[in-house]
Amino acid sequence: MVGQEYALSGDENFNVSFSSLQNVFAFNYEDDSVASTFTLTFFNGATNVGSSSFVTSSFDTTEFIGFISDAEFDLVQVRENDGGFNSNEYFQFYTATVKVSEPAPLAIMALGLMMLGLRAKSKA
Repeated sequence: MVGQEYALSGDENFNVSFSSLQNVFAFNYEDDSVASTFTLTFFNGATNVGSSSFVTSSFDTTEFIGFISDAEFDLVQVRENDGGFNSNEYFQFYTATVKVSEPAPLAIMALGLMMLGLRAKSKA
């Protein structure tokens, strides 16, 4: 899966915006210095639709962090709180939208099952 890659130096306080609404947001993260607490706040336009926090757990090791939401969002605010200066942190972002099954394939499957049932009944 290809993602957008960023290498940052210093406290990581930035926004990730999207041109369309998303339901899934994930990233690979690597920290070369001190433990950090990150807060991610999700917005749909100007409306806050949720937030989550995590603490980095290891250094020089890539961690995968993912979020899925029932509420759609088009902006993620990333805020770091570590009380100090960090250097050499790396992010690679991924997004996706949840696909809802279309009614046509379900209708075709139901019709096929009905036909099998009628065929079995007519043989009896």
